[in-house]
Amino acid sequence: MTEREVTARTLPSLARIAVSSCMYLGDVAPFITVARRLHDAGHDVTFVAPEGFASTFEPEPFVRKQQRAAFGRKFGVR
Repeated sequence: MTEREVTARTLPSLARIAVSSCMYLGDVAPFITVARRLHDAGHDVTFVAPEGFASTFEPEPFVRKQQRAAFGRKFGVR
């Protein structure tokens, strides 16, 4: 467990919330602000997003998990 995950799990929280978004930065970025505000309000937030966005989440206070789903034309997404 990372330091961020330990900190997030040791503080009392109002609710445990998972936020998930994928595909493009325009699909993910709007939810980063939502997740940050929920975290700042005292909720235990975990954001699930593709690994390619890892650096986008570096300064954020909430926990980020790697999304393991694959997307693309092979899976019906155009």
